[in-house]
Amino acid sequence: MLFTRLLSRSHSKLLMVANVVIAAIFVACGSGETAATPVADVSTPGSTHLVTCVLSGPSSEFPVRAVPGLDVIPTALDGVNTSVCTFPEVIVAVTVTLFHVEGPLAGFKAISESTAVEANFEIEFPISPQGEQEIISSLLPLGRYVRKMEGVTGSGELIEIQTGLYQVATEVFLVDAPNATTFSRTGGHTGSRIFNERSPGKNG
Repeated sequence: MLFTRLLSRSHSKLLMVANVVIAAIFVACGSGETAATPVADVSTPGSTHLVTCVLSGPSSEFPVRAVPGLDVIPTALDGVNTSVCTFPEVIVAVTVTLFHVEGPLAGFKAISESTAVEANFEIEFPISPQGEQEIISSLLPLGRYVRKMEGVTGSGELIEIQTGLYQVATEVFLVDAPNATTFSRTGGHTGSRIFNERSPGKNG
């Protein structure tokens, strides 16, 4: 009998403690309801700027080339065509940057230039210079560089010049003047063929 009474009292105390714990949890959780996350705390993806370009002919497999010491940073969309690009905002300048892709400087900026253009939604490429432009330094190594082209709005915002059809070449090859170098980007592999230039009137 004594053992039964002690067991009954212990069981009652356990039930009381459990009820208190459940009540505390109920109050802390706000009656079991989950508070909604404020809209202001939810990050939304940034808007995508759409750029459309019309090329003078079919997109070329020949990449853009330039000769250090002679040429400026090229702004042609590909190796052959002229083109007109339409932006979602008025563009007042175009910035072109070349990045190293080889050696210890891979990923670092090699050269960059911003060219002012007549404020407009439509910009013609290659850019017609409205003043002196910086010549590519002859000290830059020959070879492949990654190119990034951006339109600059009146407020200073940068809009990358690329289309859904990937019509804008993202590579520029710096080549040597004495040789005419033709690069092929067929199949995602970059090969090269070098043809020696002949002076007019020599060897027929």
